[in-house]
Amino acid sequence: MSGTENPNPYGRPAGQSGPQWPDAAAQAPYGQAPDASAQAPYGAPPQGWGAPQQWGGQPGWPAAAPVPARRPGPINAAFWLIVSAGVVFLASTVLSALVATSDAGRRELEAAMTKVWGDYGMTPEQIREYQDMLPQMMPVMAGVMVAVGVLALLVYLLIASKIRGGSRAARTVGTVLAVLSVLMVLAPLASGQFSPLDLLWCLLGVAGIATAYRKEATEFMRLRAWERAARR
Repeated sequence: MSGTENPNPYGRPAGQSGPQWPDAAAQAPYGQAPDASAQAPYGAPPQGWGAPQQWGGQPGWPAAAPVPARRPGPINAAFWLIVSAGVVFLASTVLSALVATSDAGRRELEAAMTKVWGDYGMTPEQIREYQDMLPQMMPVMAGVMVAVGVLALLVYLLIASKIRGGSRAARTVGTVLAVLSVLMVLAPLASGQFSPLDLLWCLLGVAGIATAYRKEATEFMRLRAWERAARR
């Protein structure tokens, strides 16, 4: 063997055992960059493919689709309690309108208004004029009462459906309305006027909002907020 012959044709240093593969960059033709994909480790994307997405915390896989949150029992219970409160409120206003338009209701309202007008210092002639106007005003007042009941029912339905969908903002609005409903019921009770229907719709609404604050309902709303943020 001549002295110019390479004693180590595979590029292995003298005295080192074991095979050593040739360098890919050294084997590439002149003027051609080595293939980056050949140098990429197994399981990792080649260079130039962009930043890897995440799948379960592992790079190199597509993004995982969020699993829809399962609606718990307290959310469904809160929905039906709030809807029931709105229905009872509408029934209470319709019943009050029917009572107000009846003969007994008209006489009761006339007596109450006569006392109020007298307290304001009106003369008997002025009171008599207002009493003559009451029969014409009663249908209008009854229609306004029913319209308020229908509007309140729509608000209850909206809040209940939003809470069922996992909206924390709707739960906050429902909390404010529940506090106002308690004040609306306590004011007549303080004056000696008690209505079982008014007390019932108030208790149903408060119970529905309180149920929406249970741990399972709060966790469901938190997961739904994450789902909405992931879709943006």
